[in-house]
Amino acid sequence: SVLDSFIEEVNSYLPEIESNLESLAQSPSGTMPGYMDAIEETYRRTHTIGGSASMMDFPGLAHVAHGMEDILGDVLDGVSTLDAPTIGLLQRSLGRMHKLLQGIHAGI
Repeated sequence: SVLDSFIEEVNSYLPEIESNLESLAQSPSGTMPGYMDAIEETYRRTHTIGGSASMMDFPGLAHVAHGMEDILGDVLDGVSTLDAPTIGLLQRSLGRMHKLLQGIHAGI
């Protein structure tokens, strides 16, 4: 079904986002090789999740994903930096996305 495909797609992105955030947390100063690539990939994944969630009419998941996307977009645009509190916020948001997706899967 379309719902199963959506859940499968989002589930495939979450581990990548988590891995990128863990790597970024180890290098808050931006010295890690591939630092900007990790931010860009995470930005793209959250953008895709937000758009897909909006199309599937899951506003909670879309809101969290778009919030993450906005933060990462500001970092990419040089408007803000990716410091430890910001990475913590992104990691908590990712946890929220996991919970929301579990609820969607359970039909809640």
